[in-house]
Amino acid sequence: MKILICILTCIFCKNLNAQTQLSPKYSVDNTVRALANYGDTLIVGGDFNNVGVYSGAGAMFTTDSDQPNLNFPKIMGTILKSTPDGNGGYYIYGNFKKESESTSSFATKRIEHILPNFSFEANFSIPVNVLFDLQCLLLHNNILYIGGSYVTSINNQPAGDLSALNVITKVLEPWLPTVTRTNLGGVFSLCVSGNTLYFGGGFTAIGALSRNNLAAVEIGTGTIKSWDFSAALPPTSLRAFSSILTYNNKLIIGGNFGTPGLPTQHACALVDTINGQSFNFLFQSAGLFGVGYNALYFAAGVTTMCTNGDTLFTFTRGTFDTRVTALLLSTGNAIWGKYFNQIANATQMQLQNGALFVVGENFDKIYVTNLDNNSNANVESEIKGAVKLNTATGNLMPWFPNPVGLVVRDVYTLGVYNNQVFIGGVFTHVNGLSRNGIVMIKNSTQEVLAPSITLGGHSIRSFKIYGNTLYAAGSFPNINGIAESRSIIALSLINGNLLPWQPPFLGNAYSVEANNNFVFLGGSLNEPSGGQGRQHLFAINRNTGALDNWAPNPNNPVNALHINDNKLYVGGDFTNIAATSKNRIARFDTADLSLDAWSVNPNGTVRSITSNENDLWIGGDFFSVNNQNCSMLAGIEKNTALLKHKPITAFIGGSCYSIFAKGCKVIAGGSFRINNTDSCNNLFVYDIFNKTIAPTSEFCNNIDDLGGNVLGLAAIDNSLYFGGNFIKKNNKANASNIEKHSFPVTFFDGCAFYETVQNGNWNNPATWLGSIVPPSSARVTVKHMVTVTAATTCFSLIVTPNGHVELSNNLTVVN
Repeated sequence: MKILICILTCIFCKNLNAQTQLSPKYSVDNTVRALANYGDTLIVGGDFNNVGVYSGAGAMFTTDSDQPNLNFPKIMGTILKSTPDGNGGYYIYGNFKKESESTSSFATKRIEHILPNFSFEANFSIPVNVLFDLQCLLLHNNILYIGGSYVTSINNQPAGDLSALNVITKVLEPWLPTVTRTNLGGVFSLCVSGNTLYFGGGFTAIGALSRNNLAAVEIGTGTIKSWDFSAALPPTSLRAFSSILTYNNKLIIGGNFGTPGLPTQHACALVDTINGQSFNFLFQSAGLFGVGYNALYFAAGVTTMCTNGDTLFTFTRGTFDTRVTALLLSTGNAIWGKYFNQIANATQMQLQNGALFVVGENFDKIYVTNLDNNSNANVESEIKGAVKLNTATGNLMPWFPNPVGLVVRDVYTLGVYNNQVFIGGVFTHVNGLSRNGIVMIKNSTQEVLAPSITLGGHSIRSFKIYGNTLYAAGSFPNINGIAESRSIIALSLINGNLLPWQPPFLGNAYSVEANNNFVFLGGSLNEPSGGQGRQHLFAINRNTGALDNWAPNPNNPVNALHINDNKLYVGGDFTNIAATSKNRIARFDTADLSLDAWSVNPNGTVRSITSNENDLWIGGDFFSVNNQNCSMLAGIEKNTALLKHKPITAFIGGSCYSIFAKGCKVIAGGSFRINNTDSCNNLFVYDIFNKTIAPTSEFCNNIDDLGGNVLGLAAIDNSLYFGGNFIKKNNKANASNIEKHSFPVTFFDGCAFYETVQNGNWNNPATWLGSIVPPSSARVTVKHMVTVTAATTCFSLIVTPNGHVELSNNLTVVN
């Protein structure tokens, strides 16, 4: 008996260990539901509003670049306060969790120390028990001063609204007197000058002494200073003194306060530090609309301040008067002002090398003047969360980190040290660009391509590219600012424009397919009134957008559509379609749209369908097809409907939402865990030839532990993109909702499985299962007597003990 290993060419798939996780530069701030590729362009669809570089809730920049340092740790949640450690690191407070922590664990309120090398200090994770959050942090001589509202413990030690933590011992200092807060009050601002700690907020007493909202104590002893500014000028709000600074022998106070009978535009004052009785206001009384930068809208207040020598920079917030103002402290005269949108609020400002960095909440626009803020002609620049101003002129400088997030993009804290700028908040991405539900990214350069469409209330569920047209299915109540509900849109992939192809609104579309004649649309759909009452599955004329008369009327929604070999496969949760009993998947001939007898009968919902050379792949919630056990994913021989592949024999709950098949690999994504002992969840690779799932250590190892899911898959060359709703892959939070893996160039080589069914010639279809001659680079098993009379290649060849390959015409074997 003659046994050959390979005919002509021997090529073997490389081990999966060679794959690498290579996150894309850009990801999005909400769920990805659909992926497609058009040449070198990745097209992403879903529920998102922005695309950007994933940063988590904190990001580090240099003072002259708005490109983030990607080595900064990913922090998931909200960073509320921070203070530099003086060595290039930062102490941060918020409600968050670190990348190294389990994604299924909860964010907790804590203080962490990020070292200059961007690692976290070991054994420094300080839990904070507080009702209304910490309001300020200040590091001085290894003591971290902490102000808050309704604080009960820090590092499991009893604490109040003003505490001092020794960062070396992690023990609270005992010398600080107790703060008696007002209702909803606490300590909101801190300042150190010499051996004195100044603090402001909402309180009525310090220790046994009466102090209204502003006080001073001696550091180390806790002796309460006799200095009492609030006795001379009672505040008018709980956050009266929101910011305090020292200047020469004076204290600068900012907030909302005034004297009896005077309006509260006196929101900033210089106070002597001897007895607190001598003071002068830095803004003039000017009624509703004052003239000049020294005049302040009567209801405005100072939220934050910083100084540079003799110049004070304030951020004031109030109707028609939300601005940064530069004031000369020696004269009290204003130098310049920069107007922000009315609801903007700066949370912090700092200076470095002639630049003023300003971060805050609800940043939207910067205006030329404070007149007619709704006029586009008055808009100087669109802004997001953080800006840089020239200290001499107030002009915008080219530094736009543009933080963005799922709901809000606010920046709550800022740290500037040497040439570094740290920002923290509730954002998830920086370098953000507005993209509503659809974004195109060039694979080779990772460039975000120009926007083509704005979708209001968007939810893209599925893509289909046919020729140079992109069809996007979903539910769109608003297109480019025009209220016109659609279930599907068509875009030109040549110029990115929305095409004038507008079928009637049918409802929520879940899947789309197309051929030369029709665009097929499936979902939870209903024909508009006046029609035939059809539902869930429609054929739309690809030229006119008119509904075809085809009426399959599945009795439940359609989740998946797929065309292969002139057959339209339809999957969903139906049990009847085209007036025929069919369980959850059916097949139509695309020539006349007739239902054929092909039947698979999965016992649960079908959510995804694709195919490779010989097989149809279906995924969903089922446990069997044609009464044969399988789990969630099944490979079915297209002609016979027989079950050929069942990659998973046991899994814990969940579903398969997406399948990608290419060459000898099938990749499945969803929300699942395979079995009790295997950590593989939500994404795996199945090798068709070896009939095995890749080991968990090599590929399928944890997408957000038990929390995330994978809803879309696409490949460009040897790179696999997957999208869904997740933060981490393999415990790395490099991107959100989109990830990328790079494989060896031969990884997806064609290797469909072929085997003989009878003796015969290699090139005779009757010799092979399915009557298909193996194409080049196929994997082949020979079980019979086979004669090779013409040159051919195979990926690999297995000859069983009963098999035999006879070469003729001077053919040779290449090992």
